[in-house]
Amino acid sequence: MLSKLLKYEFKATARIFLLTYGALVALALVNAGLITLRTTSSALSGSSLYGLATTLMMMLYGLAAVAVVIVTLIIILVRFYRMLGDEGHLWFTLPVTATQHILSKLIVAFVWMIASLVVVIASVALVVLPTAWYQHLGSVGSSWNALVAQGFNPGAWTVVVLALLVISLVCSILEYYAAMAIGPNLLKSRLGGSVLTYVIFYFALELINLGVLMVLSFGVSGKFSNINFAISDTGMLSTETASAINRLVSTTSLTVGVEYLVLAVVFFCLARYFMTRKLNLA
Repeated sequence: MLSKLLKYEFKATARIFLLTYGALVALALVNAGLITLRTTSSALSGSSLYGLATTLMMMLYGLAAVAVVIVTLIIILVRFYRMLGDEGHLWFTLPVTATQHILSKLIVAFVWMIASLVVVIASVALVVLPTAWYQHLGSVGSSWNALVAQGFNPGAWTVVVLALLVISLVCSILEYYAAMAIGPNLLKSRLGGSVLTYVIFYFALELINLGVLMVLSFGVSGKFSNINFAISDTGMLSTETASAINRLVSTTSLTVGVEYLVLAVVFFCLARYFMTRKLNLA
């Protein structure tokens, strides 16, 4: 049944997302074309009309990129919010568990958030393509190799950053879902209760993050206070320093990752509990 829910969710949301992605890519192509004309025509580069058109199109592209992010978030929230409202009288008559409802919304939301992020990044690369930015990728590779030569592990750092991105996105989505599931039981106004619950979650998370940062700072200061971070005459840090930095990155990322993973499980359980035991479709 979960596969059917996923199929329906993707079908219900795909048209809107594909239209917004298409519009963003089209604007990126237009801006790339304008930049190409400026670099190939000296007459156009000095034209005030061309400059105005370029500025307006770039502003329109920027607004479109922001709109893609905002539309993605709105659709994700609205789809879940409607399920807990009037549409819930239909959704919760299906032979589907609350867990399946949450997972279907979560998976689809996560896929579209990643897709939106990729499309925005790709459109930026497309806009600046005429500037031949890709020719500088060699220097990035050289910097990567230099870090490896000093004893750092940038490959592991990249994996860690991507893993933290995935975990934090899932945690954020589930935080919204839990707030919307609890909201109707907190206030008579379903929207007001959801917003209030989210605000409570937000401040609670800030306190938790502050506590985690304090614990990390005390632990790190004790382990790494004796490390010498001075740079030698060759411009390279010592192997001991590189190893200490790698351990610092690993410790910090692991702690933060576990924190958000635990929070994601808590938000999931809260949403499931209120959708199963305290469901209020008013």
